[in-house]
Amino acid sequence: MSNTTRRTDAHAIVDAWASAYNDQNFDRFGTLYADDIPYTCGAFGLAFAGRDAFVAHVKEYAGAVPDRTRRSTGSTTGTRWRRARPPTGRRTS
Repeated sequence: MSNTTRRTDAHAIVDAWASAYNDQNFDRFGTLYADDIPYTCGAFGLAFAGRDAFVAHVKEYAGAVPDRTRRSTGSTTGTRWRRARPPTGRRTS
C-alpha cells in the first residue's frame, strides 16, 4: 500500500468519524472503533474500556453541547480538526 493510499484511507475514516458525530449517528460512529478500544482523557480523569462505554461517553458529551460540530481538513502531514462555530453563534467552550 502506498503512502498516498494510506493517507486517502485515513482521511476517509476521519471524514466518516466527523460525519457520524455531526449527524448524531452513534451506531455508525461506533462502527469506526474496535470492540476493545481503551480511551483515557487525563485532563478530565476519564477512562473507558470498550467501544460501548466510549460511544456512550461521546453521545452524552454531544448531548451536552448540541451545537458543536467537527470537520476535518486534509493536509499532506495528517488531518487537522477544527471546531466549527455553532449555528446559534454561542460559544461551546
